[in-house]
Amino acid sequence: MTLQIVELRSSIFNAGLVSSRIRRGARGSSILTSTPHLHGTQGAHVAELQRPTGLTHFSQERAVLQKSMSVLELFSPTRREIGVIEAADQLGLPKGTMSRWLSAMAAAGFLDRDPTSLRYRLSTRIAVLGELARDASSLQRLALPELQWLATTTGETSNLAVLVGTEAMNILVVESPRPIMHTGWIGRRLPCHATAAGKSLIAWHRPAEIRRLLPAKLQKLASRTITDMDDFLEELVQVRARGYSIAWAEMEDDLAAVGAPVRNHTGLVVGALTIGAPVSRVPPDRLASYSEPVLKAAKSLSEQLGCHRADQSG
Repeated sequence: MTLQIVELRSSIFNAGLVSSRIRRGARGSSILTSTPHLHGTQGAHVAELQRPTGLTHFSQERAVLQKSMSVLELFSPTRREIGVIEAADQLGLPKGTMSRWLSAMAAAGFLDRDPTSLRYRLSTRIAVLGELARDASSLQRLALPELQWLATTTGETSNLAVLVGTEAMNILVVESPRPIMHTGWIGRRLPCHATAAGKSLIAWHRPAEIRRLLPAKLQKLASRTITDMDDFLEELVQVRARGYSIAWAEMEDDLAAVGAPVRNHTGLVVGALTIGAPVSRVPPDRLASYSEPVLKAAKSLSEQLGCHRADQSG
């Protein structure tokens, strides 16, 4: 929650809580008006947050934002509601001032007040902004530079895939700069048993889970597709031992691929980075040479997601 709140600073400011404006007083002094879309006591409460202190316009707005954030940062998984007295004690402010701050933020839609206990909690508006902040630091956003680097370094199409049900699905693609390339697309679903992405995504599942996930007889899609479940499980043993997966003419006769798992802060595999190329450009004995950049990109992305295990292949 604290991380989300910090990431919400600019969102809250732009959303209108501090949409103050300057007007000139009778003697030329700068005075902040109340927030235009609030009226009556609501506007007066917001004006309390916007009270000028002799600072520049920018400094005044920054001070308002800092006040707002100091209130929001009082909330945590162990403190989901707060009262005026408790908030005042935490911030070292008079109860009257704290009451006006909390009322202003509730009027602006960032806090809700329980009508019975009179305590404040984060509003659903904050929850919406939290989702936006989470999306801004999503797997796709962090993966894009890694995929661009992979495509540039290897000259081949790079992909980010996640497990959706029983299949791998591309959620981000950077195409090869070469005129002849493997073409991937966002939303393409890939069979786990015949792709480098799928193998990296499920290799660290228990064998019993894999048997539940996939049919006993695996569909033959190309000349070198693995169709026997026991053979496939043995292939996954090799994936875990190497730390990366390979597929050569397994989904399509003209497709070669190398993949590696992406892990989150708990070490859980949450995605797979892969490169795909025509088999004419990547014969079987050259597949392993592509593993180094793929592993490097996957390790970098995993670290950005909070995985700092010395050995990310286990």
